[in-house]
Amino acid sequence: MLKTRLTGIFEKIIVEKSSLSNASSIRGTKMINIFSKHALFLFVFQD
Repeated sequence: MLKTRLTGIFEKIIVEKSSLSNASSIRGTKMINIFSKHALFLFVFQD
């Protein structure tokens, strides 16, 4: 259940990341990278 939800979140991030405008892509990528690290960290320790 949690894995499915996280997979959905990552898919949404990828879609949002690809649709970001060039002006905000650098800032957005930084935020996404930080979020991804936290999500992966939680994902590992949930198992």
